[in-house]
Amino acid sequence: MQPEGSGERRLKFYGPNDYATFWQAENAVRILRDHDNAEALSDATHAIELHNARQFVSARFIPASLSEDEIADLDVTGDLVRSVVARFFTTIDETNIEERLREVPFEYHADLLSLLGNNRAFERINAPAMFAALEANGVTLGEMLANKKLVTAYDREVRDAILIDVRAAEHVIRHHFSRDTKGSIYLPKSFSAADSRDALRRYVEDPSANFNYVALIATANSDSSTGVDARLKLAAQRRSTKETKEFFANNAGMKSGCEVAIADEQEEPVVETLDGMVVSYTYGRQWLDATTDEPSVLNNFQFLFEFANRSGLLTLPSFTSDLSVFERFLTTKGRTDYHVGVAHRVREMSSTLQTQLMRFFLSQKGIELEDVIAWFFDKYLATEFGAAGFSFTPTANGSSYLEKIRHLFAEMESILRQFTFFADDGEIDRDLLALSSDSMRFNQIPSRLRGKYLYPTDSPEIVGIMHHLLSDQSSLNYISEELRGDNAVELLARNEVRYEDFEDLQRPLVDQLIELGVLTNDKGQIRLTSIAHLRILVSLHASEVVSYFHLTASERTLADEMVTRGWLRRGSTLLTESEASYFNYLLNNVEFSNGPALRNKYQHGSQADVEDNDAHFAVYLVVLKLIIALVIKINDDFCLRDLEDRDGGSAARR
Repeated sequence: MQPEGSGERRLKFYGPNDYATFWQAENAVRILRDHDNAEALSDATHAIELHNARQFVSARFIPASLSEDEIADLDVTGDLVRSVVARFFTTIDETNIEERLREVPFEYHADLLSLLGNNRAFERINAPAMFAALEANGVTLGEMLANKKLVTAYDREVRDAILIDVRAAEHVIRHHFSRDTKGSIYLPKSFSAADSRDALRRYVEDPSANFNYVALIATANSDSSTGVDARLKLAAQRRSTKETKEFFANNAGMKSGCEVAIADEQEEPVVETLDGMVVSYTYGRQWLDATTDEPSVLNNFQFLFEFANRSGLLTLPSFTSDLSVFERFLTTKGRTDYHVGVAHRVREMSSTLQTQLMRFFLSQKGIELEDVIAWFFDKYLATEFGAAGFSFTPTANGSSYLEKIRHLFAEMESILRQFTFFADDGEIDRDLLALSSDSMRFNQIPSRLRGKYLYPTDSPEIVGIMHHLLSDQSSLNYISEELRGDNAVELLARNEVRYEDFEDLQRPLVDQLIELGVLTNDKGQIRLTSIAHLRILVSLHASEVVSYFHLTASERTLADEMVTRGWLRRGSTLLTESEASYFNYLLNNVEFSNGPALRNKYQHGSQADVEDNDAHFAVYLVVLKLIIALVIKINDDFCLRDLEDRDGGSAARR
């Protein structure tokens, strides 16, 4: 046992995926071996540390150098320790609780509550005595609310504690609206919807309220069970807007954004520069002048502006891989929020500015961007693929941007319905089309290819592979200052890493990945088994999907094996799940509550600033961008189906 005040950190089992777990394994073994089974435990801190040490052995996070006999001895000691710890907590009562729980460090608070609950202390000890002992140790209300047994045992007392403190509403907000990594929050059964609304209202009005939590109320769905209605949402939205303006008025912050321009003398098609977090794109006029025909214009959006990658996957959605560690784990996220970070915001800005630049450039040549879109549907699909019957009607000259937006939303709905009929029936029946009025669901638009996309399943094996090889939180990313990478794939790709380079506690993971077939030990050097593995895993990480028909024959064989093993599943839709979510975020409230819901507002006439032409122009550019993204996806679908048909790929046909 480490003496109080020694300054040393106590042993803590953080779970199998936490880097800190690996480096404490030897200490866990030492603590168990040093324990005297005849010794009666005198304080909770010692008991909790033994409890953590036993967890290391149970999870088999122990030094690889231990023999089978030594491991067996540790198992016996672990069983004895479990009994000793349980005996200590079952003897705590109202007469000794203050003494027994004295000076438990904060990192052990969750373990303390868990062990008290598991050993029925909440049933034996009244609320005043328990709360006094916990508060004396600095256990917060938030930590108490994370323990279901405590909340259940002290229902009325916990409700009163929430209502007394206006800042306690943050726990209510986390419970109802937040999607974070801090664990569950439990509310007592006696805490009613009226209690919730009162707590949230007082919090929004409180001068010291955290605007991150106010923002969660502002973007939450109206729901009588949570106490959120339109009035509360509006109050939160106004408070959030006010706080944001005041913050940026008083803080310079970190500049991020995008700039686009056309360079007269530039020979390269595009030059990208980065100044801090501001990305600048300059496009060569020579290139743009030479690419004003319809196919080239659309190719420029896909390849020059990089709206999609070489596998036909859109780059526009927000991907988890783009989020920084801070954005993933330390920002406050609503449960129904579309989670975006700086990278996505910059990409959203750049893609909209690129659309504006192309529209302006073409208009100087007497070409309307909407006419290019119309050419794709009216002529290209019929000429190139024999797909007759598609149509797209550009907005009328002289229309206001408000009118253009409403018209384009109707045309977007029409082209999606046309594609759906063609994918299902091989033709477009205009009479049937005229009778169809149901709104199109972006995640239900079919593909003309069966099994077009590959998604990771929740199989522990593929989840572990993705984490250990591609996560920036993997314990395999760092061996030494000379052998390190943002992820294990980067580490192995850039260095010659030998098996003995890995620490003892890293080798079991390496062995597991070798056994699963994704790594190979080639005469002592550890490397990815094949380029096929690399391409599939990197696509799953970066785009959250793999486009099956863009894979080579060997890559498809591997992908089929991964499906058979239950690692991947197939999907047959026009848009990937991430792409559909991106459209839902911008256009409706089907999936997320924090998006602009542009289609809903403009189709229902509920958009704000009806006379603000600049605001309508900005939305018009976004709608144009989304329709062009759909053109890219539809073209990719037709091209892949055509290629498969010519190659005799009957498996791809619907």
